[in-house]
Amino acid sequence: MKHILIIAAFLHLSFIAVAAADPFDGMEHFSESAATADRAISGLVNPAGLGSMSAMGIQYAHAFTDSTYGGDDGALFSSKTGFFGIEWLNHTDNIFRRKYTLSLGDRIYSNFYMGLSYSWLGGSDAYYKGRKDWKVGFLYHPRPFASLALVVDRLNQPKFGGTKQERLYQPAAAIRPFGDEFTFSTDIRWLEGEDISSLDGNFRFAAGPFRGVSFITDYRTEGQWRFGMTFNFDESRLGAQGRLVREHDFAGGNYFMEVGTIRYTSTLANAGKTGSLTLDGNVVEEPGRRPIFGKGKEPLYAVISQLRRGANDPRIAGLLLKIDDVSLDFATAQELREAIGEYRANNKKVTAFMVTGGNLHYYLASAADEIYMDPGGLLELRGLAATAKFYKGTMDKLGIRADVVRTGPHKTFADAYTDTALTDAAKEQIEWLLDDLYGQFVDGIAIGRRILPEKVKTLIDSGPYTAQDAFAAGLVDGLRHYDEFVENDVKKIGSNYAELGAFYRIEDYNPRWSEPKKIAIVYANGTILPGRSGSSLLEGKIAGSKTLAGALKRVREDGSIRAVVFRVNSPGGDVFASEEIYRQLELIKGRKPLVVSMGGVAASGGYYVASPGDAILASPGTITGSIGVVMGKPDLSGFYEKVGVSHETIRRGAHADIRSTDRAATDEEIALIERIIWQYYDDFVMKVATWRKLGRDSVDAIGQGRVWTGRQALERGLVDSYGGIWEAVELARQKARIDSEDRLEFMILPTHGISIFPPLGIPSLEAELSSLLERAGQGGLYFKQPFTLKIE
Repeated sequence: MKHILIIAAFLHLSFIAVAAADPFDGMEHFSESAATADRAISGLVNPAGLGSMSAMGIQYAHAFTDSTYGGDDGALFSSKTGFFGIEWLNHTDNIFRRKYTLSLGDRIYSNFYMGLSYSWLGGSDAYYKGRKDWKVGFLYHPRPFASLALVVDRLNQPKFGGTKQERLYQPAAAIRPFGDEFTFSTDIRWLEGEDISSLDGNFRFAAGPFRGVSFITDYRTEGQWRFGMTFNFDESRLGAQGRLVREHDFAGGNYFMEVGTIRYTSTLANAGKTGSLTLDGNVVEEPGRRPIFGKGKEPLYAVISQLRRGANDPRIAGLLLKIDDVSLDFATAQELREAIGEYRANNKKVTAFMVTGGNLHYYLASAADEIYMDPGGLLELRGLAATAKFYKGTMDKLGIRADVVRTGPHKTFADAYTDTALTDAAKEQIEWLLDDLYGQFVDGIAIGRRILPEKVKTLIDSGPYTAQDAFAAGLVDGLRHYDEFVENDVKKIGSNYAELGAFYRIEDYNPRWSEPKKIAIVYANGTILPGRSGSSLLEGKIAGSKTLAGALKRVREDGSIRAVVFRVNSPGGDVFASEEIYRQLELIKGRKPLVVSMGGVAASGGYYVASPGDAILASPGTITGSIGVVMGKPDLSGFYEKVGVSHETIRRGAHADIRSTDRAATDEEIALIERIIWQYYDDFVMKVATWRKLGRDSVDAIGQGRVWTGRQALERGLVDSYGGIWEAVELARQKARIDSEDRLEFMILPTHGISIFPPLGIPSLEAELSSLLERAGQGGLYFKQPFTLKIE
C-alpha cells in the first residue's frame, strides 16, 4: 500500500509540466535525471540523492556555449548526506558572478530519501547580489529497477530583478527494464501558475558501462539534443557532452572530471594485480573494540570475505599469502583453506610464505600452489597430541574432594578433579577425535601437496624441520626472505600487489536502486555464563547470557533485519544462562531465517543454543556434540581441618545446606541431584530430537556427553552441512530471498564500541579465584564440554 500511494502521488505530479526554465540557473552540467542522481552532481540536481550515496567525491566541470570553449566552471564536493559546490558563471550576459550551493540529504525510511539545498549568488553586480534559493528534493526506489523523484526549486519564491520567482516543480521517473546497463528516464517541469498546455521536459537514455564506457542521449522538448560519453578509470571518471539545437546546430557542451572513494569498472584493461594478505595475531574470531588510533583486529569473516572477493574478482590475478602468528584451530584453518581453494578453482596462483609455523599453519599453507619459507625459519610439523591434566592428587594433599554427578560416563567434564588418569570413556572419545582430526590433517596436506597420505605420515614422523630440511624434504618449494621474495617477483613478472584489506575498503559502485539488505551476525564466543560478555583471567572469553539475550531480542524486534547468522564458538557453560540465550533464539525461529555457524567448538551448552537453527553448518574439524549435564561442588572439609577451620551449621529443612562446601554430599543428596540433572538431560535430548527431527533414542545414543568432530556430527544428523561463517551468510541470504546482486549490510552483535585508550589492567588473580570459588560453592549445573584439551 505504501508503494501504491507514493507512486500515485508522483504520477499525478508528472502530468503537470512547464514552459520555461530559470534563465538564471547555474552552469549547465552533464545531463542527469533527478530520479538517477547518485554521485557528486546530486547536490545540484536532487539533494535527496545524497542520502543514497555511500562515498565521497570531488568533481570539476566546465561548460561552454560555442567552439571557443570559454564559459563556466564548477567545483563540487560531496559525501554521504553532504554537498558543497561553487560555480563561476559568465554564460548569459557576460556579467561574472559566483553561485554557492550547500546541500544535505538523508534516508527517511526504507528506500525513501529527502534532501534540502540552499544556494546564493555572490559578485559585484547588484542585479545578482543577494539572490538566495531553497530547493527540496525527494527520491524513492520502489523496486530495484524503478526510481521516482520530485524536486521543488525556488521554495522561498525569491525576488530577482524585482520580480518574484514562482516555484518550479520537477517530477521525474526512471526505469531499468533490461538490467542495470540500460536506463530510461524522464523529467518534467511545471512552473507554478503556468498553463498545462506549455508542457516541457527531457527524456534521457543511458547505456553502459560497457568495459567502463557509457553512452548518454538526452532530448528536450524545446528542441535540444545532448549526446555524451563517460569513461571510468577505477576511482575516477571523465565525461563529455555536446548540445545541438534544431537537430543540427552546435550549441556548446560540457565536460567533467571526477574522483572519489568509490571504484568503477575501468575503461582500461588493467593487468591483473596479485592480491596480498597477511594472517597474523590481528585475525580474530569476533570483532572487538575499534581503536581510534592504530590498526584494529580483523574478524575472521572480514578476512574470508576479502579472500573470496579476490578469488572471483577479474582484477585480482593471484594471491600472496603471508602466514604469521595467526591463532588457528582446525575449523578456522579449514574455513580459510576453502577460501584459498577458490583461487585454485579459478586458475589463479596462490603462493604461501612462512617464517615459522606449526601443524595448522602448514595445513593452511598446503592449500596454496607453492610454499616458501624464510631461510632461517622453523617448521614444527610434528603430528597431533592431546594432553589432559588431573588435579586430584593435588586436591588430595590439600584435603579437597569433588562431589560430581553426571549424565553418562562420557560426560567427563569434572574428571580432572575426580580422577588421576583418563577413564576408559574419556580415552575412547579422545582416540576417535584424534583419529578423525589426524585423518583430515593428513588428507588435506596430501591433496594440497599432491603426495600420497602415507608419504605425509612419514614426513610428519620425521619433524620438526629447519627451513633447509623442509626444502630438502619437499615440504616447501623454495627459501627466500619475504622482501627478497616480493622484489624478485616484481622484477621477474612485473607483478603489482594489492593488499586485499586496503583494496576492498574502497567500495565498488553499485548502480542498483535498492538499499543494502540487512543480515545480523550474532557471536556467542566463549564460555556461556550469566551476566555480560567479556573476558576473564581464568575462564577466558565469556559469552554472557544477558548480553546475548539482549542482542537477540534486538535482532528479533528490528524489522529491517532479513535474516540472522548465529556464530557459536563455545564449549558450553551454565545451564540457566544457556536457556536464557536459547529462549531468544526460539522466539526468532519462524520469524526470520536463523542459520547457525559453528566455529572451532560448539559443544554441550554451545550445541544447546545452536540446536534451534533452521540450518546448522560446521567445518569437518569443529568439535561439537557433548549432549549432557554435569553438576558438582567441592568438599573443603578436609582442607578446613588441615588449616584449623571449624564450622557449625543450624538448619531448617533437610537439604538447606545441600550446596555447602563444608561437608560432603550425602547419598540421599546425590540421588536428589541425579534426579534433577537427568530431567535437564531429558529436556536437552528432546529439544535436539525436535529441532533435528531425530528420535529420542537416536539422540540419546549419540548423547550422554559424547563429543564429535564436525564430520562425525554430519554423519549422525547433528549438523546439516559443511561450511563456515561465509557459507552461513550466503545460506541466510538465500533463505531470506535476497537477490545475489543486492548489497548486504551487516549488524554485528554484541557491539563493543570504540577504544580510546588501551585497558589499564586486568582483573586480579585473587578476584578471579574468589569469583570461581563463589560459583563452585553454589553447586553449578552445567552444559559443558567433557574435557578441556589442547590438541597441537
